[in-house]
Amino acid sequence: MPATPPPRKFLTDPDAFRDVSRGNPKPYTLKGDDLVRARLTPETWRLEVVSDGSAQLERPRRLEDGTALDLPTLEGLGRRHGVRFLKAMQCLNIAPPLGEGLWEGVPLREEAVAVLDALHQDQDAPVSAA
Repeated sequence: MPATPPPRKFLTDPDAFRDVSRGNPKPYTLKGDDLVRARLTPETWRLEVVSDGSAQLERPRRLEDGTALDLPTLEGLGRRHGVRFLKAMQCLNIAPPLGEGLWEGVPLREEAVAVLDALHQDQDAPVSAA
């Protein structure tokens, strides 16, 4: 009778994930004012909803007019519409997976619905967390 293989962990330990970050500097190395300038703090982070040119948006959400979604809004969407699923992280130019983990976030369709709902409620008000 063949030997039973040892059990295998289903998820990759966080310190075992492979890193293929790019950029100079890499975003996770930024500190202090550099984080603020890059809009990578909870207070400065924003999500713009704009067209790539292939579609027309009735009202895009932009940084310049203060209508971009802020982090509390996205977190509010996460409380109501967040999803989790297992994902094998893969890089296109590296054959083996970088690791398997649990992804958590808000589907883009929910973000778009929040923007449209806010537009119907008040055409001039920025979107805010509920």
